[in-house]
Amino acid sequence: MATLLSSWRGALDDVAQAEALGPRTVSVAGARLRRTYAALAAADTADGDAVRRRCARMRYLLQSFACLYDADGTDQVLADLGDLQAHLDVVHDVSMQSTEITTTAMRLRKADAQSLLAMGALRDRVEAYGRDVWREIPRQLENVSTGPTAALFADLLGDTA
Repeated sequence: MATLLSSWRGALDDVAQAEALGPRTVSVAGARLRRTYAALAAADTADGDAVRRRCARMRYLLQSFACLYDADGTDQVLADLGDLQAHLDVVHDVSMQSTEITTTAMRLRKADAQSLLAMGALRDRVEAYGRDVWREIPRQLENVSTGPTAALFADLLGDTA
């Protein structure tokens, strides 16, 4: 048992020494977070799907490195990213629903007029909802890229904002 414990302790010491010689986790995490955040901030809002993917990537990356940074600040940045991502997901879902409603209506061309009119009205309501949600996205993206969230993110990483 003593041999097992001493070899286990030695293995831990070897890992600790190897980490001390290599790049620091916080430095590597900070570099990845900065690159990913810059890509999100530079995103063209006209391409909602690209913004959605970049936001998700940033959020998941920050979640994985959250233990390295201030919990309160990290929680607030994650909340702001989550809010932006939720809005982007709604717009994406609306687009998918609208396409599916249109495709279904095209397949049912010979259906009664009432059904087709109802499908058209449903598609119009779904798209109107998507437009309402979309109006919030530029403000949210600005908050994340240059506003209070950006300043909080810079503080988290120890950057001067």
